[in-house]
Amino acid sequence: MENGAPWFWEDHVTRLRETAAALGYRLPEPADLYEALPKAVGGTLKVRLTLDSDGAVQREMEPYESPQEPWSLRPVPIEPDPDIVRYKTTSRLWYDAARLLLAGEDDALLVLTRGHDGSDPLVLETTIANLFFEIDGEIVTPAESAPFLPGIARARILAAPFPAHERELTQVDVARANACCATNAVFGVHPVKAISGWKSFDSDELARELMDRLRSSMQESV
Repeated sequence: MENGAPWFWEDHVTRLRETAAALGYRLPEPADLYEALPKAVGGTLKVRLTLDSDGAVQREMEPYESPQEPWSLRPVPIEPDPDIVRYKTTSRLWYDAARLLLAGEDDALLVLTRGHDGSDPLVLETTIANLFFEIDGEIVTPAESAPFLPGIARARILAAPFPAHERELTQVDVARANACCATNAVFGVHPVKAISGWKSFDSDELARELMDRLRSSMQESV
């Protein structure tokens, strides 16, 4: 949240409501959730509201500084639980395990090999963000048919009047990409400079383009 105003608040409440319904959790009223946010604060904060199964809300917050340098990602094969991975929960075992394998990179590129040709793994997400690529003049993101968590920033960009769409993406597709960006509801859009062993990118222009679309969607929803 910035200067006391939460980003994408309605989107977060909708996702929390859908997750609570799927997991059988009691959900407080939206007004009660809003009351759990910090009040009368300046600057930018990273705020996390965690819902317990009985409907109690726990709050964590810390000052936020956006990442500055383009990221480098390390491909890491995982086997996520398809019944859990699509929901925003505190179950992050596969994400935490992937981060243990980083060798100087900023984050892991999670890929799926089981059920696919092992030489051409299916691209999913990073441990904290979704991904967009510019491939053959198109802006694309992995399709929701794959087992990953589709984020709020991703949905906003796809819903904007903007030539971006989703489809299944593999390592072969990424090898043709000119640019790559990570997106989430905390930092918005951040450029990726390389996927180790796969490809290097010049992603600044794509990052600016996607961030402009994301800011426009925020203004339109005010």
